[in-house]
Amino acid sequence: MHLRILFFLLFCLAQPFAYAQLTMGKRWAVVIGIADYEDEKITDLKYADRDAEEFVKFLQSKAGGNHSPDQIMLLTNKAATHAEIYGALDWLTEEAQPNDKVTIYFSGHGDVETKLNQKQGFLLTHNTPASNYRISALRVTDIDDYLQSLIQNNQAKVTIITDACRSGSLAGGAGGVQAAAAAMSAQFDNAIKIMSCQANELSQEGDWGGGRGVFSYHLLDGLKGLADNNGDLKVSLMEIRRYLEEKVSEATDGEQIPFVQGALNTGISYVDEEDLEKLIAERALEEASLGAVASKGSAASFLEAADTSVQKMYEEFLAAIEDQYFLPAEINNSRKQGKSADELYQILMVDRTLKPLHGTIKRNYVVALQEKAQQSLNAYLKADSRELAERWNTYGVDYRGNLPLLRRAAEILGEKHRLYQQLKSKEYYFEGVILRLEGEKSEDTKLFEQALEKEYLALALDSQAAYIYNELGLIYGRLDDKKKEISSYEKAMELAPTWIMPINNLSHTAIMQGDYQKAIALANKALELDRNAAPIYHKLALGNWGMNNLDRADSLFRQSILIDSTYFFSILDLGILQYQQENYAEAEQLYKKAVAINKHDAQIYMNLGILYLVTKRYEAAEMQFREVLNNNPKNKWAHYNIACVKALQNDENETFIWLEKTLELGFDEFEHLENDPEFNNIRKLPKYQALMSKYNQNKDSEK
Repeated sequence: MHLRILFFLLFCLAQPFAYAQLTMGKRWAVVIGIADYEDEKITDLKYADRDAEEFVKFLQSKAGGNHSPDQIMLLTNKAATHAEIYGALDWLTEEAQPNDKVTIYFSGHGDVETKLNQKQGFLLTHNTPASNYRISALRVTDIDDYLQSLIQNNQAKVTIITDACRSGSLAGGAGGVQAAAAAMSAQFDNAIKIMSCQANELSQEGDWGGGRGVFSYHLLDGLKGLADNNGDLKVSLMEIRRYLEEKVSEATDGEQIPFVQGALNTGISYVDEEDLEKLIAERALEEASLGAVASKGSAASFLEAADTSVQKMYEEFLAAIEDQYFLPAEINNSRKQGKSADELYQILMVDRTLKPLHGTIKRNYVVALQEKAQQSLNAYLKADSRELAERWNTYGVDYRGNLPLLRRAAEILGEKHRLYQQLKSKEYYFEGVILRLEGEKSEDTKLFEQALEKEYLALALDSQAAYIYNELGLIYGRLDDKKKEISSYEKAMELAPTWIMPINNLSHTAIMQGDYQKAIALANKALELDRNAAPIYHKLALGNWGMNNLDRADSLFRQSILIDSTYFFSILDLGILQYQQENYAEAEQLYKKAVAINKHDAQIYMNLGILYLVTKRYEAAEMQFREVLNNNPKNKWAHYNIACVKALQNDENETFIWLEKTLELGFDEFEHLENDPEFNNIRKLPKYQALMSKYNQNKDSEK
């Protein structure tokens, strides 16, 4: 048998209700099953999606309440993202009326983020990153908020059934799943509770029904009538408890025993005699998995009643979302003409004939607006090389598009929505990242201060987000505040101990402080978490280089490049290492490769220019130094090096022009200038002495 976790939530009132009430009001259901997780570090399940599909079949049967397709939203695997699930829960609060029965079914992983925060439980969505659940996992506290809203505001009938036992190797460790289950039990007060196993047991899946979770398999059998012990064609909570305790315990050799708590005479389901006979006769032959179930409601029926122009507009709206043509100010190569999704959204939301679809239109649009930013964050948390390149090679140009989309999603949902603060936090976070990257490009420290302000705004809205602390560490590093830089990385590591980026950054800080042994130790710690991360081998190489283990450093740089042939830093630093060892030909090849990857980094052009200067290719050297100035016109060393080129070419006039520009920009490395052999041919000239007298006023006093 395979270990798994199946969270199964059915919401009804804790108070007993008569069997006659089973038919009162409408029935609504959100059914979620996630077997396939986007992050490969989260253990996939085998049958969670099938369990969800089978549960939908049950809901559509007489025993399950004859739910119509437009009263069920099914989300499995790739469709079960963070934004989609929250949108589905919003749908329930919009649709449910007094005396309606609401069902939420979640089949997938549950965990806590770290051992330090056992009280905060999460249900993992398809796109939850393994290293930081807070970004896109379903918070147990949020589920409870929805639950209380359904009970108090909608006055819907509520019961809760959970299957919450340990599974896989998740961030919370061996006790993480138990802690998540305990968190749910603690949160969902005043509700009937059915749990798949005791606190110290495992929830299992295997060959039951051709491949199912043992709890789900026997739960559905019991609800369909096998638990009807007294033959009154109704299944009570007491009957399902006895049935599950017997069947699940027997199937797992006593390793899993469900737990039930609540008013035991509460009615759970009706029994359809014909279906029960089939079940008894064909128990060993489970039906094939359910085909696609309409999850967005019967939109077609409402569209058919709308004007043809409205129908066309709705189709254009969906097409605009597909093309990611969201806002009218955007430039989108594939959608240069026609209205944007936002323009169409505003028109559709005031069309009265589409009023039944307004909730669906809103949810679909808000989900789409969040998707790009969420993908960026998830990729960063996995240290994805393409995502890192976006930050390091293009200075986050693509991130600018995230800001108006997150802002618009938050605006549509409104300040009272549960996701509002998360969306605003992400908006501020990306603003801070863009400012920090722009500061690195322009060498403007004021931008780092502005970036810091944005990240603290983000942190005020989500104080447990590891990625924000990691960004704070990067900013403090640029501001040369080592104490705060280190403490920020350490806080990020505490919140997300399996995420390699803060460990990698802390290793880099140790290198900058000359503590190479600590840097290597940290890099090895990160390597235990991910042996295929190019940045980690880069830090190991730098640590060994600092300890003068040059052959080892060379080998590690090459290992980093082997893992990621576009990893700019390892390519550049290997070039520098080759240059220092006077392997100029290979150094030049590596520098040129680095330029091809990152055309905006001034350091590459500077290094390549110096190499050409040393090898007496003066025109080529000047060209590279001018490229530095194209990126940063106030770069003092680029001006200085062009002055060197002109001096070596015996161009006295140009030498003094560039040298004076260097001094005007605040160049104060006068000892270096006085000893630089490139200027030997001009140092005794009166013009040189005049420049030194003008810009180095302390020269005479120092003598």
